[in-house]
Amino acid sequence: MHVLIDGLRADIPAGVEEQANCLQLALNAADIWSEAYSARRADEDAMKTYLSERLPRWLDTLELFHDKTSNGGVYFFGDEPTYADFELLNSLNILDFMFGIEEFGDTLDAWKDAMESRPGVSAYLASCEPVLYPQVAKM
Repeated sequence: MHVLIDGLRADIPAGVEEQANCLQLALNAADIWSEAYSARRADEDAMKTYLSERLPRWLDTLELFHDKTSNGGVYFFGDEPTYADFELLNSLNILDFMFGIEEFGDTLDAWKDAMESRPGVSAYLASCEPVLYPQVAKM
């Protein structure tokens, strides 16, 4: 089964366990975004703690999760990306934008390269500019 997200095809895994794992990845991506945003808004010490302690644990967890669920494919659930792959790509790109993080580990970097080389994604990334809301720009 698959869905179209603004013209981008995103698979939904067929099995119940795979669907649960896909949802878990999407929720993890949301948590990473939320924690990063909170750290960015916090004081300097809290941000440094997030970047040096919490984020590395998230990245290790994601790499292990990919190893467990990818079935040898480049994406988290095989040979095609799911909605959760797209959500995580957004979260990692936000980390890059907010903190200048460009490398996430061998597995995640290879996955991110594969995601960003997809024709629809690469066209989108080449054409978009981040939206800076006034309250974010002041941080």
